[in-house]
Amino acid sequence: AVVKVEDPTNIGRIDAVVETENKIHIMEFKMGSEQDALNQIKKMSYHEKYLGKGKDIVLMGIGFDPHKRNIGNYLLENLSRNG
Repeated sequence: AVVKVEDPTNIGRIDAVVETENKIHIMEFKMGSEQDALNQIKKMSYHEKYLGKGKDIVLMGIGFDPHKRNIGNYLLENLSRNG
């Protein structure tokens, strides 16, 4: 697997990308809401950078719980190889 952090796009930076043989995981981390993190991936179209690779794309919004100081929750959304 290839791991990239702060992966630049034309309008922002993806917090983390993990690319395996068959999938690309696009991750955004937020203090608090996993939904806000997932919404940012969609709003900024971070996945578009990887559409031409012919791999399934998984969007991952990850929220951190400020009280536990750890991952609180996460949301996944799968995109087909065609975007």
